[in-house]
This record gives sequence, C-alpha cells and structure tokens, in this order.
Amino acid sequence: MKLGEFYEKLVTSMGLKLNEQKQLFVNSERSGNLPLLIDGKPVYLPTKENVKNCIDIVDGRSVLKYHLFHPLQESAIRGENKSFMKFKDFIERNINYTFAVLGEVLFNILADNDIEITDVTMLELIDMLNEYKAPGLKKLIDENTVKVWVDLYKKIMLMDSHELFIHYYVKRGGKIGDKRYNRVGVISYPVLETLLPANVKKEKPYNIKFRNKDINAIKVYHEFTFKKGVDELIEGIQFGSTNKIAPGTITLLTIYDWTKEMINSAIDVIKTADVDTDLLEEIKLPDLPWTVEEIEQIIDSLKIEIKEIPTEEELLLSGPKQEEPANVIQNNNQPAVQQVNQAVTNNTSTSSEDEVLKKILGGSTVQQTPVTQPVSTFGNTGFTNNTMTNTGFGGFGNNTSMTGFGNAGFGATTGTGFGNTGFGNTGFGNSGFGSAGPTVTQVNTGFGSTGGFNTGGLF
Repeated sequence: MKLGEFYEKLVTSMGLKLNEQKQLFVNSERSGNLPLLIDGKPVYLPTKENVKNCIDIVDGRSVLKYHLFHPLQESAIRGENKSFMKFKDFIERNINYTFAVLGEVLFNILADNDIEITDVTMLELIDMLNEYKAPGLKKLIDENTVKVWVDLYKKIMLMDSHELFIHYYVKRGGKIGDKRYNRVGVISYPVLETLLPANVKKEKPYNIKFRNKDINAIKVYHEFTFKKGVDELIEGIQFGSTNKIAPGTITLLTIYDWTKEMINSAIDVIKTADVDTDLLEEIKLPDLPWTVEEIEQIIDSLKIEIKEIPTEEELLLSGPKQEEPANVIQNNNQPAVQQVNQAVTNNTSTSSEDEVLKKILGGSTVQQTPVTQPVSTFGNTGFTNNTMTNTGFGGFGNNTSMTGFGNAGFGATTGTGFGNTGFGNTGFGNSGFGSAGPTVTQVNTGFGSTGGFNTGGLF
C-alpha cells in the first residue's frame, strides 16, 4: 500500500471528502462542500504536485498557499503537526455531536411514559437512575431534563475542544501502570467534571439552572455509555503506543476506536426501545478502515514514504520548488492545485457564525468548492413528537421542535452558517447562525424534517 492510498481511505472513512486535486472538505446536504481549513488556509493530501506547488513568494517571503495533510509526520522534539491537531479536532467534534444527540434521544425515551422498555440493559439503566431518585420522587428524568440537556449541548458544541463532553489529549511519553509509552492518549470528560462539585447550584455552570436530578441523569448517561463509574471517567481513560514512526496518530486512532465502540454499543441498546431505529443508525460513528493493529503495520511499512516528504517548515525555507521532490505520493489526475479563494459571508451572517466556523473548519469562511467524489448524506429519519418522522441530520429539519435543530440546520443560505432558523424553537435565535428565518413552531421535542449530515457526525 502507498501512503496516498492510506490517507485517502483513512480520511474518507472518517467522513471527509476529496476532490481530484486531493483537497479535503467537510460536507452537509444543506451547507454543501466546505473546505477544511488550518489557520484559514485549505488542506491537501501531500501528492507530488501538491508538495511541489504549496509555496508562493509574497513580498519577497515564502508563504504557504495551503497546508499539507500529513499527520504521520511526527517528531520526537516538535510533537504532532498542525494537520494532526486538525484531524484530532475533527474526530472529537464528530464524537461529541453523536454523544449530544444520543443523549437527547435517550432522555426523550425515558421521559415518555408511553414507550415500553423491555431490553435487559435498558432496564438496568433505569435501575441505575432509580439509585439516584430521592424519596417521593416519581421519576428522575422528565421533560425539563431534556430541555436542560439540549440547552447544555448547544453551548458545549460551540466551545473549544478541551471543554467538550469528550476530550482527547495526546501527550509525549508517559506511563500507564508500569509500562512506558512513546505517546499516551487520555480521554477526559470536562462537562461531567464541571457538574460534579457540591456547589454546582451556587456557581450555575454554563449559565444553566441544573436540578440535582438533572446532574444525576447526566452522570448516569456517562456511566451507561462508557461502562465505567464516574470516578474512573474523571480520572481519565488512557491508551498508549510504543510505535516509533507515528505513535501520536496510532494513539489517537486507538482512543477513537474505543470511544466509537462504547457509543455505538449504547446506540444498539437504545434502539431496543419502541422507536424507529433509522435515526440511531445514522448517528453511529464510522468504523476505521482497518483495525488499529493493521494500521500500525501499514504505517511501519510506509516509513520511507512518510519521512521523505519534506515538512512545511523545510518547504518554506527552500522556497518554491523548481524540481519535483522524489518519492512522494503520486497524483496523476490533475496539474498543480490552486489555492482556494477566500470569501466573506453575506450580510445575513453574524459574528457568532464566524466563531462557529472557526471551531469547526479551522479558519475564516470560504466559498463552496465542488468535489468530484459522490456525496452521501443522511436523510429521512428524525425525532418529532416522540415519534420518528421524515427528518435527518445536517439540516436538522424544517418542521422543527422545541429541542430540534433549526429550519435549514447547519448553513442554510451561506453554505457556512448554523441554520436558517437556528437551533430549535428559540435556539440561537429565530434567525440562527445564517440567514434570517421565520419563527419556528414548537412541536414537542423532536428533530425536524429534512437534510442530512454525512457519516453520522457533525460534519
């Protein structure tokens, strides 16, 4: 296997798109294809042409036209590069999106007295919830629990990665038990940790009014999903790699694979409730194209190719290439790639929209650019009035609801914003992150009507 084939299979399996020049895009049905950005610049796989042409001279200085996606290019001194960090952030936000939506589905089910629960594991979950139930309290989860959760994740999804529900930290060197690793990955749960202190009511975290029962429901949701107690989750789940080529990437994919297995297993359990299962299938996290063990073997076999591609720092020092560098990924489809034109959003956008895009895409808003690869999107499933109806992810629905995601979802008219009508009934305002839209009619607690995010994640 060549390095180019490895990267293509890896990024597409995780939901990113490529065009013929091997530029990376994120996609949603409503927003179209939006270039992945690092420091406001597009990102390309390190093909022969892309390496050759990524440097330009501006005012006598060498500058990058675009960034090269080469996370395997790790250094014992410098650590992981920018493309590694961007890939990690992309993975984290997909995971957090699924975790947020799954929590809302679960709390809706448990708050609905008409839904019959017969699965043994779901009944065990109810027993876990009952352990926190105060004397005389009929039910731990009610409609207000659902509202609190939705208000919470609307805020969390706009925050930096270290403040999300689930955060990955990959550090250089460390021990797990008595064994030393070249990289150690730690899975932490910042929101859970924030909600645990005894004075949480006094501090009013996230500017949300939590009841004790709401906090207990969120704690049980974490325990149920990750099959570990709160104390163990707060301490952090750790995995390490002793690989000498790309221990950071292997560690990142290891902790992703573990998280994916935990969340998808929880989805399978929740599917046993008396609801349509299409929605839950669509938010499942994607599998890696190989096992982690196979990935490590592939990386070891690509050692020479990985090292022979120059770093961006080296390219900046050497200036534009007149000669083609040897032994880099071949791309026979197209000549030199061109820098993506930058474009500002239209007048209907808000400053909040720019903030959201910086979190998701990694820079300023860019104009939509077509990809030649067929785009697969979700659709035709959703959650409205505690029943499944014609909706999906990516638009999060026309006929939205109190807890649904706005009229056109992520990016109605500009291709970049968070929706025509915002997140839910009031959400981020009836004009949302995008063009102004009509007031949304409240329809209980479901997800809306059309659209679809690709690959079961935020992107």
